[in-house]
Amino acid sequence: MNQLPKTSCLYFFFLFILISCSDNHEDKDTLLNSERIENKFGSYGVDIVQSDNQSRVSFLYSLDSNNKIKKNYHTLAVVKFKETIKVSAIHKRILNGGSIGESFKKKGWEIDKKNHQMMVISNPNQDLFKSWLSKINDENLALHFYKLYVTKKNHNYFYAEILELHHPAYLSISDLKSFFNSDEETQNNEKLLSMLNFILDNKPALDEALFLINENL
Repeated sequence: MNQLPKTSCLYFFFLFILISCSDNHEDKDTLLNSERIENKFGSYGVDIVQSDNQSRVSFLYSLDSNNKIKKNYHTLAVVKFKETIKVSAIHKRILNGGSIGESFKKKGWEIDKKNHQMMVISNPNQDLFKSWLSKINDENLALHFYKLYVTKKNHNYFYAEILELHHPAYLSISDLKSFFNSDEETQNNEKLLSMLNFILDNKPALDEALFLINENL
């Protein structure tokens, strides 16, 4: 009877351990942004900048580890709502300040992000971004646009289009590419840019966002 050399046995043993560990590893792509923030910083919350039945602008934050009153804003999210009638109860909760992903998951809905578009804006000259990035040297904001679908049993709805602007101390464009298995950046996506302009051309939202940032500097 042929026997494998000891080195081969060790190789297959460690390969088995590696495969077993990989099977238990959670894919980062399955994490909600709220879950990723809480995992990284230990807490999570939402500050609403502006909200109505068609759209919402909000900051996703964690509490400062050295000052629990202070908030660190990690993501500025611009949301355009689409199919909401069939999920009106959850939609109402979201309009009242609930986290989108968390609100659906608590009610047994699955979240699916599709049509990912990513790009970077460097050294933005708007007052909002200057204040947001004032404490770090990196002035590259990673932008992530996607369509969010929710599914439960035989029901599937296109709930929203979302643009997330991530603070460089939280996520970079390289992180986004890794999470969503993409090597490309969007150069000129009209939908992504229109979502960005929705906040930049909205003075009341800009003023409120700037107020929140300055309040937590």
